[in-house]
Amino acid sequence: MAVINGMPGNNFIVGTPESDQIFLLAGNDTVFSQQGGDLIFGNFGNDLLSGNENNDSIFGEQGTDILIGNQDDDFMNGNQDNDTLYGGQGNDILYGGQGNDLVSGDRGNDVLHGDLGADVLLGDGGQDIFVMGRRNIFGQSPTTGGPLITDADIAVDFEDGQDLLGLEPGLAFENLLITARTGPFTGTTVIQDGVTSNYLMVLSGVNPNQITAADFTTNLNPIPAPTPTPTPTPTPTPTPTPIPPPQPSTVSVEATTNIAVEGDPATNGIFTLTRTGGSTAAALTVNYTVQGTAANGTRYQMLNESVTIPAGATTVELPVVPINNDSPNTVEDVTITLSNSGFYIVGTPNTAQVKILDDDWVYVDDNWATLANGTPVDPDGDGPLTEGDGIIGINAFAQIQAGINRVSTTPTGSLVQVLPGMYIPGQVININKPVQLLGPNANQALGAARNPEATIGGAGGFVEFDRAGSPAGPIVINGFQFTSDGIAETPVMNLRDPGSEVVIRSNTFTNLIEDGIFRTLNSPNPQGFGTLTVQDNLFDTITGDGRRAMFIYEVDTVNIINNAVNNIGNPGDDAPGILLDTIGSANISGNRLNTVRQQGIQVAGVRAGGGTVTIQNNLLENINTNNGGTDGAIRLRESPFGATLSNAGSIVVRDNRVMGSNNGLAVRPGTNLGAGGFLTVTNNAFAVNGGTFSILHNGTGTLNAAGNFSDTIGGTPLTAVNLGGASAGSVVL
Repeated sequence: MAVINGMPGNNFIVGTPESDQIFLLAGNDTVFSQQGGDLIFGNFGNDLLSGNENNDSIFGEQGTDILIGNQDDDFMNGNQDNDTLYGGQGNDILYGGQGNDLVSGDRGNDVLHGDLGADVLLGDGGQDIFVMGRRNIFGQSPTTGGPLITDADIAVDFEDGQDLLGLEPGLAFENLLITARTGPFTGTTVIQDGVTSNYLMVLSGVNPNQITAADFTTNLNPIPAPTPTPTPTPTPTPTPTPIPPPQPSTVSVEATTNIAVEGDPATNGIFTLTRTGGSTAAALTVNYTVQGTAANGTRYQMLNESVTIPAGATTVELPVVPINNDSPNTVEDVTITLSNSGFYIVGTPNTAQVKILDDDWVYVDDNWATLANGTPVDPDGDGPLTEGDGIIGINAFAQIQAGINRVSTTPTGSLVQVLPGMYIPGQVININKPVQLLGPNANQALGAARNPEATIGGAGGFVEFDRAGSPAGPIVINGFQFTSDGIAETPVMNLRDPGSEVVIRSNTFTNLIEDGIFRTLNSPNPQGFGTLTVQDNLFDTITGDGRRAMFIYEVDTVNIINNAVNNIGNPGDDAPGILLDTIGSANISGNRLNTVRQQGIQVAGVRAGGGTVTIQNNLLENINTNNGGTDGAIRLRESPFGATLSNAGSIVVRDNRVMGSNNGLAVRPGTNLGAGGFLTVTNNAFAVNGGTFSILHNGTGTLNAAGNFSDTIGGTPLTAVNLGGASAGSVVL
């Protein structure tokens, strides 16, 4: 046995006829072993490691390596980076390791582990096992795939009835979701982990109806070949000298023009694909996937998911040409990602994005205040910019107020798209007309991963509604991040005189010392406005004494739906969550409140002739932490401005869950429920802290509360022991 150690730099090593142990250092090395079962460690660098005869063990380690097993039963592990593995003859066990690898078993019955990364697996003859698994390693993906379908391994030539699908320990057939897909994955079978939701493997050309439990195995050893019929011993032939495969090119992509403008043929986006290394004598076809919010073939001319770099060339351009649809669109994007297939190595960067802007919109971007060379386009910052900065054919502004000033007063001309950036300090936004302000996270579901933010706040920065009698029409504030202006008396969003309809959606209000959304008796038009919808917003960490997530006064119709309200007030602060006062009707549903110092949801009076107020399906945890004697997770009271609860057509409190709070439903002293016919409290779970009450009635009149529970909905019914307050005896269970 010979031990061969590489030298610093790039080595070319040919092994001995014995079983060698070859240890390389940094550098791009080439190794051809001979006879014998050899052990080869590539270490750093981009290496070509070839095993030849007998059962070899080859480890690529760091770098983009090519590993060739050649004859007999070999074990190979690419380890880190994007590697290419060829098993050769024999029953081989191949691990791609980390990175996006090409793993080819070649002849024999092979076991193919793509391992971490988006890998391409080729059995290439024989009865092969294509392996997937779940992991529990800190800092790594929980599976051999990932959260996107493009993270899955691709089994190019899986043959049902001949090959098998291997399951690593911890992953069972019952955990898998096996489906068909459309689009780029039409004609494939997609296998997904039902526990982590990660995509594990895509089987090319396979109908999912063919895949059953019989196609899976937990035995990850090569499938034994059947005993062959004895044949005469052939005359030995000389061992051929191994011929290393040609060095593949490395392909990368970038958006050399990353903005495309609809309606302006001079401004198309451009992706540039570049190959380095290898030979340019032949044309090279590169595959890629297309993703993004813009629809391929609808929002822009079709990209066909492959492009050819011509022979003799190192680059090719891929244009993004918007299709003018003569209707307003938000900022959309197209992203291409190079696919790890074909005879090339996917380099870095392997993905790029082009944004598509619409000539029907007004756009705001805080980066558009100066040219790329630093020359001011608009020194006072009120826009618009000229085409000298490459933004051509659109209305482009550096400040949000300038964008609002630009749009017309008709609803169809009111679209302002605000791109990610820091619109602080001092951007006071006065909304004095119908306008739709759409940020980068417009219509984003609560709890979903958010895009880079457009942030409004800082010293002197807030939003103020002052329609001053302008024509009716909607105001939409959608998809922003709001921060504190540092002044407790200045709400982040002041609904002074907002007009007929306001929608506040998919925003975050965090780390405030002031109210989030605010409208009071001191507004210029205190008699209210039509409809206010607050939906899918996050209110988190409001520490100012007497401040709230929202305080809404004198609105005809209020919809507060699916918001999260967390960490309101410091201990001892006068700090409730959601307060409504003197409203016409309301729907407060699907909200989640956690850690609020006083009441979580309060309705204080309804206008004369009011409609229905519904408080339904909300989750309130750790509410009234101050343990105020007349407060609760949900509180009902008369308005200090004169409106009474009995003005409502009906008030319904149902299907809410209160957990770990001090008092569940509280009726404040001075509140007259009368005969109680307008108020229904039913099917709620009031799981409150010890020493407090599920229902605390300190008002007067009858409170109808049949069908409520002290633990979970449908659990233990309330009894008299769960009731408190001066009028506990007037609660009807």
